[in-house]
Amino acid sequence: MEQKKNIRQILASNLKRIRQEKNLTIEELAKITELSQSFISKVENCQKKRIYLSHIFIFSKALSINANDLLEED
Repeated sequence: MEQKKNIRQILASNLKRIRQEKNLTIEELAKITELSQSFISKVENCQKKRIYLSHIFIFSKALSINANDLLEED
């Protein structure tokens, strides 16, 4: 039986996938969002404990997507 992903895992995989689809490095996304490379890396690797709604909106704006695209399970 497959274990259901939690919201942090969903965000992490979607953020990384969409960033890569848009051919952006973590460094480039960091410059666009004004968030640190370390923060983005931790989000993508599910190592960040607290992620605020404002971060999701910052990512979605920078990636030109809807915020819900980051939170929808594959």
